[in-house]
Amino acid sequence: MMIMGYVVLWLLLLALSLWGRRETMAFLNAHPSIGSAEALATYKTLARRNMYLAAAYLPLGIAGVALAVAMALSYGLLGIVVVLVLSVPSLVLSQRSKVYEVRARSLACDPSLESEYARVSETWVKKLLPDF
Repeated sequence: MMIMGYVVLWLLLLALSLWGRRETMAFLNAHPSIGSAEALATYKTLARRNMYLAAAYLPLGIAGVALAVAMALSYGLLGIVVVLVLSVPSLVLSQRSKVYEVRARSLACDPSLESEYARVSETWVKKLLPDF
């Protein structure tokens, strides 16, 4: 039962990760730079969504870690194997997705929009919830 709960939690976390990645890649495909107020507004929407996804991901991730520890203690090697089999691909996906987020925060920007773009980018990295 605990293993099934971990798998369901992992699938939910994977869905959140894939959604954020898809949104970021779609933004990058549509906006190679921040050259207009419209592009900046779209960027703000992207940043907000990803911040809200991260806010949802955080407590679920903590629950996942707690469940992984409980599985390792309860099921021994089997629990550890299940955690590793599911966690390693998720970690790789997460690291590869970060590249797109960094690229979205590093686009060439019209000088008149640069300070707002930088503020939104910094908020995306340093705060849990958007304030823009």
